[in-house]
Amino acid sequence: MMNKEVTYQISKVVTDQFATMSDVEIDERNMSIFAGVNYQVDSKVYSIRCFTDFGIMSNGNAFIKISVSVYYFIKPEDWKRFDIKDKQVEIPMSFVKHLADLTLATTRGILHAKTENTSYNKYIMPYLNADALVKTKVLVS
Repeated sequence: MMNKEVTYQISKVVTDQFATMSDVEIDERNMSIFAGVNYQVDSKVYSIRCFTDFGIMSNGNAFIKISVSVYYFIKPEDWKRFDIKDKQVEIPMSFVKHLADLTLATTRGILHAKTENTSYNKYIMPYLNADALVKTKVLVS
């Protein structure tokens, strides 16, 4: 696959954590979510790991938690275009947001599959705008 700046392919998807907490009383009038996205690079194999943490809470207590990592192999020629200083890699902002969108969508699908045919399946991970989650340039080592 290719976005405007970088050619890449998904090399691995890992569900790092999935849990439902049956002991949490769910009050559908008082629900919230938490979400985060982060990055890790492996310069030796031209790989970026984008990982998400997502949860749904009721009255401040999480009753669904999921963490997913998606590993992206970057075409070596494109990797060399990244700004690398002092063993830190600056990933172009538009590409970082693109990876966040893909990883969040993957997380949403895994959440659906893991909760299918359960009472938790009605709680859907909403669309989360990568612009709201990634606000500063990403420097990773």
